[in-house]
Amino acid sequence: MRGSFNKIKMGTSKKAEIQVKFLDSKTGNPLGSGQDEYQSVIGEASQEESLLDFFVKRSVPINHSCGGMGTCGTCLIEVENEELLQEPNEIEMELKRDRGLDRHERLACQNYPINKLKIRIRI
Repeated sequence: MRGSFNKIKMGTSKKAEIQVKFLDSKTGNPLGSGQDEYQSVIGEASQEESLLDFFVKRSVPINHSCGGMGTCGTCLIEVENEELLQEPNEIEMELKRDRGLDRHERLACQNYPINKLKIRIRI
C-alpha cells in the first residue's frame, strides 16, 4: 500500500510550475553553470500523483528506491517555501525524528505538486 501523501483539494488536474535547483549530493553545492538559477518543471498535476511521480514522469533526476512508500528517505528534497505544503504526515514525522531532519526537508513521495513550489534536489 502506498504511503498517504499530502494532497490539496483541486479539480482532476491543474497546471503546476515548480522551480528546481540541483545540488551535488556530497557537497550540497549547486550544479551547473547557472549555479544560482532554478529550472522550471511544468506540467499537469493530478490528485493521484505525488511530487515524486510528477518529477519521474518529466524525467527530472531524483533519487527514489522504495516505490513511493516513504520508507527509504531517498527522495528527500529541500523546500524553500514549505508553507505551501501541508503539515508533514506520520511517515514524514517518523523520518524527521529518526534522522533529525530540518523543517524544510520533506519527502517528494509524500507531497503533492503545488504551483510555485521552490525546491532543491541533491543528485
